[in-house]
Amino acid sequence: MSLFNQIWKCFILKKWGNLPLYNDRKENPMELCNSKDCNSPVRKGKTKQKYCSRCCNFVFRYGITAPQVDNMLKDNLGKCKICSMNIFFGTSGNQSGLKKHSAVVDHCHTTGKVRGVICWDCNKGLGNFRDDITRLKGAIKYLENSR
Repeated sequence: MSLFNQIWKCFILKKWGNLPLYNDRKENPMELCNSKDCNSPVRKGKTKQKYCSRCCNFVFRYGITAPQVDNMLKDNLGKCKICSMNIFFGTSGNQSGLKKHSAVVDHCHTTGKVRGVICWDCNKGLGNFRDDITRLKGAIKYLENSR
């Protein structure tokens, strides 16, 4: 065993205790996500996870599942609700130029209510204006007067 593997194994044992490094499929078989219309596999184990990782992320953050988010994007015909640019899920944003085409779930920070699926740029813009309609109207007036 290399020195790196020994150090890594030691780190794993100190951080998570004496857990196996890899799940055994016989002990923890794959099951399907509990979300309606989602057929993604979920590894059932000690965590008792009900959703796939994608649904789990959306349920934890917004209280909706991945199929619901996908349907919202489909209802928008794959376009941002604000600027109508073609958007999609699934990009990490690390590739140049793709981050602005990333679809994101927009929600109200006060109520937590999901408003829709928009592009990364529009979401960032709303965030910079703190979702304040008065600020947005002021920005529009500023742009109109500076032409």
